[in-house]
Amino acid sequence: MVTNKNVGIVITSLGNEKFLNNCLRSIFKQSKIPTQIIIVLPNKTRFLTTFKKVKIYNSRIKNQVHQRNLGISKLLKSTKILLQLDDRVILEKGCIEKLIDCWNNNSDKNIVGIGLNQIVSKNKPKFDGSIVSNIFKNYQGRVLINGLNIGYQNLKKNSKVSWLKGGMASYNIKKIKEIKKRSFPIVSWSVCEDLIFSYDLQKHKTLIICKNAKAKLIQKSKKAESIKNGYELGKLYSHNFRYFVKKNDNLSFILFIFTILILFFYGMLTGIMNFSLKKINYSFGLIAGLFSKNLFNN
Repeated sequence: MVTNKNVGIVITSLGNEKFLNNCLRSIFKQSKIPTQIIIVLPNKTRFLTTFKKVKIYNSRIKNQVHQRNLGISKLLKSTKILLQLDDRVILEKGCIEKLIDCWNNNSDKNIVGIGLNQIVSKNKPKFDGSIVSNIFKNYQGRVLINGLNIGYQNLKKNSKVSWLKGGMASYNIKKIKEIKKRSFPIVSWSVCEDLIFSYDLQKHKTLIICKNAKAKLIQKSKKAESIKNGYELGKLYSHNFRYFVKKNDNLSFILFIFTILILFFYGMLTGIMNFSLKKINYSFGLIAGLFSKNLFNN
């Protein structure tokens, strides 16, 4: 049986105090508070908190997968459910209690992962996602044959999905031994890490979203980024998706290439129309990622 005593929270962060404080406040306002709450920061990053239950560790590697691995290694042996959160996540009232209920109500099923239901404000569009996600909004939580994953939000019922968002997901770590030593390239942005990991799980196990375990995500402020950074982000995005599609025989690499080309031309067009060098260079990065050296070990 799942209780707050065998649930552990691991929060990965770059050290943004505002995000962390808001996230922690939402946790400590819950009707059921987990026994363990761990924050993992990059090396030499400091964060002070008045919440006594919180333990803070520093990771030698600045990367959410490696930081999360460190946090998981610090969990008690009695921990059954890992709730991994990004620091920008705000849990709504009763979220953890309802998540625990969802685990217990589905204990006889082949479920290894349960995601939180991301709630997007009614003041925003009905479906707030990328251009691809908006086109395929009726396939929330699915992975298309070209490898692209469709986001999910404001779900009205518990839903089986093909992947879980890395910063809003819970896993039964007693059933998933590989979660404790996940490998990932040492890069600052582990794009697709959640997709690569959770999609493998759903091939033989079940992943669902709990409609009543609701959370919101604080949007990052739009900061000016260098032209080079836009290029590197596009390159990394394309590279990691390329690895994901090649890794799964049921996905079409040809359709993936075709999709990247569409995103390239779309990004170039919108970048030119809006005089955005960032979008233009991001689009060039998408093409470069198709030919870049594989950073993954397997």
